[in-house]
Amino acid sequence: MTFPLRKRPAASYHERPRAFGAPRANGVRKHAGCDLYAPVGTEILAVEAGTVTRGCYLFYDVVFAVEVTGASGRIVRYGEISAAAPGIRLGSQVSEGQVIAHVGKMKTVAQSMLHLEMYAGTGKGPLTDRQLPPFMRRADLQDPSAFLDACQDETTPATPATAQPGAARAPTRSLAWLAALAAFLRRAPTWAACAPPLAVLGKTQAAKAAISFEPTRPG
Repeated sequence: MTFPLRKRPAASYHERPRAFGAPRANGVRKHAGCDLYAPVGTEILAVEAGTVTRGCYLFYDVVFAVEVTGASGRIVRYGEISAAAPGIRLGSQVSEGQVIAHVGKMKTVAQSMLHLEMYAGTGKGPLTDRQLPPFMRRADLQDPSAFLDACQDETTPATPATAQPGAARAPTRSLAWLAALAAFLRRAPTWAACAPPLAVLGKTQAAKAAISFEPTRPG
């Protein structure tokens, strides 16, 4: 399961007025989904693979909705979108994490958002049912909060760590060779005349470090 936005919103969907069950219309009905605040045009991702069972249609005001039924039978309604992504229409097969729409904004509210609703898939008929208070939705409506909590955030491949200035580095092969040579000469001084003096190797800091070499310890 993939979170429907690439970045989780700072405003919690567990709190009013964004939470499932929050009062609407002066308490006449309850909020049937979770609102995920995001800028207009933000890409919306399919939370799971499935089939578009109702294409882009007018939802409220000037925003639209798309319904996707997953392999599990679960129905997710992605509401308050500006439009469906190219190629997303009735019958389209979508993969998990695929861009299926973009965030829109109603004229009557200040904040743009994705309004996400979830249904078990056991009911029949349209998802909106004005005859079923307090949510005015089909009887198999579910609270999507726990599902969203369990969704994985989209991640990008980790980049190799860059060594910081002054950080200890593992000895290179050449430095390790010099250390081994120095240790050998200390153990067998009679061979010293046959070996080139260390001065030939240069008076560099690396050569001096080789003579007093100690393996680097993890931090």
